[in-house]
Amino acid sequence: APEIQAYTAFLRSINPVVLLAMHSYWSVYYAPYGDYENVNQPTPDPFHPLGDTLAAATYDDLSNAYVFVSGPEWGAIPGGYPVNGDIADWCYHELGTYTFGIEVGSDSMGFQPAYEFTRDYLVPGARGGWQALLAAAYTNHSQLRGRVVDGNSSNPVPVYITLPPTDITSPNDERYMNRPDGHFNCLVKTNGTWHFIVQPVGQPELT
Repeated sequence: APEIQAYTAFLRSINPVVLLAMHSYWSVYYAPYGDYENVNQPTPDPFHPLGDTLAAATYDDLSNAYVFVSGPEWGAIPGGYPVNGDIADWCYHELGTYTFGIEVGSDSMGFQPAYEFTRDYLVPGARGGWQALLAAAYTNHSQLRGRVVDGNSSNPVPVYITLPPTDITSPNDERYMNRPDGHFNCLVKTNGTWHFIVQPVGQPELT
């Protein structure tokens, strides 16, 4: 659809570090991949414990804290079902973006709640979660970050950045790409020593 083409073109142009897709309803955060029955999941799961942190900071319209599910965990909760092709999956697979989806609110509110209900209950309840996600992107979550420039001109150089399979299994060839200004942020599961590969587009890779 033209809308999806425009949306994905915009995402490719900014290459976000994190992304939060908002849906209704279920009081759940989720992470790639939604089709847990047919798609190999990244191993080890890179979305814990950040997903748990987001869920604990978010409350639905009944004042209940959210839960976080990743991969097969989604099918383990009552009513869970596989989902393929959603924006969280696409962003993680195509851009390496740390993506989460949030099913906002409880089933008591209905699928399309009134504006006043959204304003008074859902937005305030979700605020802690997206603030925690932004804080992780900028300051308080383990990540590889830097900027890649040409040594002669100092102009930004577009690169792909991948973590070798010894550090994380990427069954669907997930990889990061730096942003147009050359900067990159690759969120990782834990602190430690990481080996990663930088490959300038159209040139040999560097480790």
